Amino acid sequence: MTDRMAAFSFFNGLETPIIERLAARTSEITLQRGQALTRIAQPVHALYLIESGALYLSMHNVQGKRHVLRSVNAGNIYGLVPLIEEAGAVHDADAYRDTCLLQIPRAEFMAEMTIQPALAMRVVKLLCAHSRMLNVLVAQQQLLSLDLRVAHRILTLIHAARHPGKRDFPTHLELSQADMSDMLGVTRQSFNSALKRLESMELIEVAHMQITVIDLAKLRDYVASGGV
Repeated sequence: MTDRMAAFSFFNGLETPIIERLAARTSEITLQRGQALTRIAQPVHALYLIESGALYLSMHNVQGKRHVLRSVNAGNIYGLVPLIEEAGAVHDADAYRDTCLLQIPRAEFMAEMTIQPALAMRVVKLLCAHSRMLNVLVAQQQLLSLDLRVAHRILTLIHAARHPGKRDFPTHLELSQADMSDMLGVTRQSFNSALKRLESMELIEVAHMQITVIDLAKLRDYVASGGV
């Protein structure tokens, strides 16, 4: 278990005894596609390391409309905020595909973080990175055109889909257009129109359940230039 945990970039640079103590209490769980891991406000008793597969984090309004906030892919962790706050899950978290997770019990993780400044600082930096990302997403919602929002979200998902231990970026996103439109909070018709415009610029190709980035550098330039 120690070797499996050490493969996560979250633990890079931490002393081996820290990882070994946490590994001694860590267990494995598996979720099938569509199976729930957490539900909003329900207690979260462990920190989850996504070893394979992916989680989709979402919220629903009283009418049942879903908004997908983001995906959490292999090599990343989930559950820090409710773990520290003890205030219940912030999101609904569901397996987007068959998913394997390692779970560290809250008591063990919090005890280790209390006596290990390096681990505590790692947590602080990760929470700051998440806060920065959310601020960017809120600003985009107000300031960017739909085409740019779609392009930026594709780019973000491509970067997120890369395993932290690998250098190469994937070129394919295997997710439904319904999921993508839910992430952006727009109708599927508007989202499809934006995809077609990006496709006409030869930035992407669209097929059933898959978006392929034709030229990653060109897509980055389009987003960086503000669509100019």
